[in-house]
Amino acid sequence: FNSPRGRLNLLFVLVIPIEQFWFLYALFVLTMLIGGLLRLGIGPWLLSALAILAYPAVLPIAATGWLPLDDARHYAIFVVIGVLVRACLVEPVRFPRAASAGLSFFGFICVASFAALTTLPGHDLVAPIVALIGISATVALATATSATLAGTFVQYLGRHSLEIYVAHTIASAGVRIVLAKGLNVHDPIVHAALGILAGVLGPLG
Repeated sequence: FNSPRGRLNLLFVLVIPIEQFWFLYALFVLTMLIGGLLRLGIGPWLLSALAILAYPAVLPIAATGWLPLDDARHYAIFVVIGVLVRACLVEPVRFPRAASAGLSFFGFICVASFAALTTLPGHDLVAPIVALIGISATVALATATSATLAGTFVQYLGRHSLEIYVAHTIASAGVRIVLAKGLNVHDPIVHAALGILAGVLGPLG
């Protein structure tokens, strides 16, 4: 919507991702690489070491220039953590609701503080740790609300998170255009509220 695309973009769409679709390409690369290494007998802990070494802030490895592979280097840590959790946890860990709510609140405060401190030394190196704190906070929030009506709704959104991620820009940008161009509405609060609502619920329609 902000950057018009030409015919060449569509011609090379199988190898050069557009906008938010980078996620699908990176996930495909990681699934193929990690799946292949697992089939070769590489264990989860060795995979973790390889993912950490591949992270750009750890070793000064030059970028390849192919966006899906470079993105895969950034996010391999998180996919491998999923492999580790699956291999190590026989039963899911459960905390009391109050503890889960407290952990969630603390985690989101940490993430918000980190996002505000963009000049923090070693920002890129610390980013995966903060991301894991945010993931833990999200899981804790899901645990705290699991038995509530809100929790049921969030679980529904979670099951459809891929569709929401892929199509949310189309829905939210459409609402933004209607508000700004059609209705001449420029209030940022209105745009944020309706844009988020459309971005989450629109892909589910």
